[in-house]
Amino acid sequence: MARKIKDIKVKYNEIVRQRRDANTIRSSLQVDQPIPSSNMIIGELSLLSNVEESKIPIRDQEMDTIVSMLVDSNEGENCWIVSVVGLGGSGKTTLAKHICHVNKIKELFKERIFWVHVSREFDVQKLIGKLYETIVGRKSDCQPQQQMVREISKQLCCNKFLLVLDDAWHTDGYEWGQFMVHLQDRSIGSRILLTTRDRKVAEVVKSKQIHELVFLTESESWSLFLKCSGWVEDDLGSEFIQLGKEILKKCGGVPLAIRTIAGVLCEKREISTWRAIRGSDLWNVGSVNDRVFASLKLSYIHLADKLKQCFTFCSIFPKGYVINKDRLVAQWIAHGFITPMKEEQPKDIASEYFDSLVKAGFFLQDTIEEFGYLHKMHDLIHDLAQYCEKNEVVTSRPNSMSTYQTHKCRYLSLTSGNEKVKRGLLDKVHALYMSDGNLSFDKPVKKSCYIRSVILDNENCTTFPPVLLKFEFLGYLEIHGVDCKKLPEAISGCWNLQSLHFIRCSGFVMLPESVGKLKKLRTLELNYVIDLESLPQSIGDCQGLQSLQLHSCNKLQGMPTSIGRIENLRVLHITSCPCMQKLPSEPCGESNNLEIINLSNCHNFHGLPSTFACKALRTLNLYNTKITMLPQWVTSIDTLECLDLGYCHELMEFPKGIANLRRLAVLNLEGCSKLRCMPSGFRQLTRLTKMGLFVVGCDGDNARISELETLDMISGKMKIINLKYTLDPTDADKASLKRKNNIKYLELDWSRGETEKELVTDMVMEQDLAVLNALEPPSRIEEILIYYYGGPCLPWWMKKQTDSSCWESTMLKQTNPCQLIYLTRMTLHEIPNLKHMQGLVELPLLNYLELFGLPNLEDMWTTTGGAEIRGDELQAKYCFPALSTLWIRGCPRLNVVPYFPSSLERLFLRESNDQLLSSGSFSHLLPPLAHESSPCSNAHSAVPRLKELTIIKMTGSSCGWDFLQYLDALEYFNIFGSNDLTQLPESMRSLTSLHKLIIHDCPTFGMLPEWLGELCSLQSLFIKGTPMMDSLPQSIGCLTSLTHLTIACDNLKQLPETFHHLTSLRELDLAGCGALTALPENIGKLSALEALYVGPCSAIQCLPESIKHLTNLRRLNISGCPNLVKRCEQEVGEDWQLVSHIPNLISD
Repeated sequence: MARKIKDIKVKYNEIVRQRRDANTIRSSLQVDQPIPSSNMIIGELSLLSNVEESKIPIRDQEMDTIVSMLVDSNEGENCWIVSVVGLGGSGKTTLAKHICHVNKIKELFKERIFWVHVSREFDVQKLIGKLYETIVGRKSDCQPQQQMVREISKQLCCNKFLLVLDDAWHTDGYEWGQFMVHLQDRSIGSRILLTTRDRKVAEVVKSKQIHELVFLTESESWSLFLKCSGWVEDDLGSEFIQLGKEILKKCGGVPLAIRTIAGVLCEKREISTWRAIRGSDLWNVGSVNDRVFASLKLSYIHLADKLKQCFTFCSIFPKGYVINKDRLVAQWIAHGFITPMKEEQPKDIASEYFDSLVKAGFFLQDTIEEFGYLHKMHDLIHDLAQYCEKNEVVTSRPNSMSTYQTHKCRYLSLTSGNEKVKRGLLDKVHALYMSDGNLSFDKPVKKSCYIRSVILDNENCTTFPPVLLKFEFLGYLEIHGVDCKKLPEAISGCWNLQSLHFIRCSGFVMLPESVGKLKKLRTLELNYVIDLESLPQSIGDCQGLQSLQLHSCNKLQGMPTSIGRIENLRVLHITSCPCMQKLPSEPCGESNNLEIINLSNCHNFHGLPSTFACKALRTLNLYNTKITMLPQWVTSIDTLECLDLGYCHELMEFPKGIANLRRLAVLNLEGCSKLRCMPSGFRQLTRLTKMGLFVVGCDGDNARISELETLDMISGKMKIINLKYTLDPTDADKASLKRKNNIKYLELDWSRGETEKELVTDMVMEQDLAVLNALEPPSRIEEILIYYYGGPCLPWWMKKQTDSSCWESTMLKQTNPCQLIYLTRMTLHEIPNLKHMQGLVELPLLNYLELFGLPNLEDMWTTTGGAEIRGDELQAKYCFPALSTLWIRGCPRLNVVPYFPSSLERLFLRESNDQLLSSGSFSHLLPPLAHESSPCSNAHSAVPRLKELTIIKMTGSSCGWDFLQYLDALEYFNIFGSNDLTQLPESMRSLTSLHKLIIHDCPTFGMLPEWLGELCSLQSLFIKGTPMMDSLPQSIGCLTSLTHLTIACDNLKQLPETFHHLTSLRELDLAGCGALTALPENIGKLSALEALYVGPCSAIQCLPESIKHLTNLRRLNISGCPNLVKRCEQEVGEDWQLVSHIPNLISD
């Protein structure tokens, strides 16, 4: 019996160890590093690349309606504001997230999508700070408001944007006006999407487009319940189904209530629990609002007991608070909520608790950051947490607390106040959260033994509060925005401190030597401590330290040698520290337990000594570092599971022995542009799920493409380069790409330079074709790119009909064409010998096609048969029935046969065959109808959906561009670099839907026609680089929809007399009009004008008197006009009284 008990204990300890290992692996496999970019969804919901797929069909329909409002609405007053109104928990925020990821929205706003969480507390100054952070991309700490307003205005006037104002409550029109005035300098076409529970809010901001979300029907509610709970209806008994539907009926069709109930019932297999929830008295309330809250209460009641105090602890945070999982878990541990057994790690248990609360719907995944996902609580869930704690959590200001609250208070949350806290609170308070205030007490504080966690969440810079040193049992300390050079030495008095976090602290140069006395310290985080220069040597005395996280410490150059003495250190994150070059080379010790080393985005890091060859290492992240060669010792770490070398642009070599890393699941090589070769042995890494890049070698010691044969778990992106070294197509066939069903993006690159392209012989052409034939992609591939391929035709797997000229000499013949039914994007780049694109398989989802550098391509057939269908063209099967975007560049011989695809919405033509601009490419003939007497066929547009056309360096304008008569839906027309264009063709008169016209760098262009005024839908006109043009037509005054006008013509002498009729004009840019001597006096009649840019226009001497009547003018920029600048000088200039009313006056 004793032996059996002993065996059970051994097995139990092994299970515990495996669970801990699994948690470590799970948390470390965050290999998709976010790369900062201005072109992304930014703000409080930044990097929403992992937005959850919608589970509610009716919301998808509503999303389409709202997208149409945003895309199709006119540019009228307040038509730019679209409001979504719905009950709390109805899914407004989730719907807004999905809208931000709709392709139409991304394309329209060029990914300039910003997000601000407004919340119930409406503070204009704070909202300006949030607006600044989301639009400018920098923290608002210590920034003067005037500076922030200027930056916001500067950014908003550049390009159109979508701003989401989420969760708005305030109904005071005046205060909304104080905020909205900062959005007036917006670019044309910008939109606001506002979400609110109260229709009055939408009306106050004068939103003319309001959409009220509908409640879910009973069937929709049941469908959502099954999706969220994981239950399958067939697996549920009839009583479960009946009870479930009755419970959902009480939820009132509100998604949050349904999701939360589903999260609890997914674990409840006892029918008694379902009956108890159905029969609860809590449902006996009147309104839908109350029933929703009743469903949340019931979810809490049936939550596992061990999770309840972890959840209610979160009542201390304000609404909208962003929850960092690791930090919250550390707080739970500090409060003793976690009770591990034997070898279990508290962090692993707490992490599981957190995941359980996510699964139950109490925490919602929000954004992703450097070390993982962030979460939030829905406002109603937050209300539930505070309801459950009742008087034990106090969120009022200190002076307004009742005696009863003071006596019962365990969790104290203070916001936006500098009032002194009653010292008596410390007799009971266990956790303190304070934002935007100085922590001080009404009486001197003696030592406190109750407080276990403190968070000082300051937006503005404050001094370090010495009172914290009195909390001797403090286990968790998190401080934001402290301005101090050094932490006091007395911090060592907080002997129980287990987790220490400094975030966005300026002036902080170093930690004190006394930090080494914190023997219980498990986690040390220094995040955006930009002035930190070093860590003290005493850090090596923190033997309990398990996680050291240093992020964006811009002046940190190295680590103390003593770091090797920390035997329990498991996680070392040093990220985005640009001055960090290498780690210390002193021995780390045989018992080092490091499991994660993360040095991502340390751009100058290049030295990884063998002293960090830790036996337990599972994750090594060198993403975007300057490392040139991976150390040989890495291949000896047989525990390694994640190796991230993404965007190591200097990496040139890989060590031999890679086959030793049998546990490797992630090897990220994406963006390693200088990697010349890879050693053989990759076929042994059968667990690989991510690779990104494979480099074919040129000799026997290097990896051949056949090594991919066993890597069937590879997923996501896969780029294969140096295919020119694959001489045997059998090798390519062994790669078995077709079997790798998880690859979605495939790039095949022969990597030939200019000289190599010229040396491609017939034998090489045949060889390239045979190799490409063998590289058939998996059937679910979504994107294919082919670069520098030398073959004479496309591979068999792209074709429906065989071409004998290409097939007779190939080694690998196939009979069944490949089905590329999921392919959405295809790029063919620098393929010199391709002559025909015909007989292709149908590509039903292809929406993007790019042809670049195909000098001998003669034709591209848009029908699958490869021959023109006569007499019954409507029955033709098209290769690209969904193609919306087509790029053609450097194809001087190409013709499209029979015509461009009818689904086309965007067409870009550059330096290619002028015949592409023939009428036949844009029209097709339809047979006469039965009742028509004429036997002649009628020409109709082949591209009825074409909205954008860009023509770059294409000649042939002398033909009159008759094809334009078929572009009825065209909204955007860009003519760039046309050397023979002298005037706009008559065929343009039919473009009655045209919104934007650009004419750029056309040296022979001389004049705009008088019929220009017929383009009544024109909203934006841009003319630059047309030296022959010296006047504008009088008919320009008929463009009453014009909102944006840019003229940059050196020889333009004056603006037409009808100019004042442009009453919709909001932005006027006169750039480089050197011959222009004056602005017209009637410019004062442009009542809608909001922005005026003048310069350089050196001949203009003064402003017209009428400019003072432009009451909506928010911005005046004057540059390169010395006399004008002088006359507009503040207070003293002769024209100052004319422009003093303009808020943003910039001159140089």
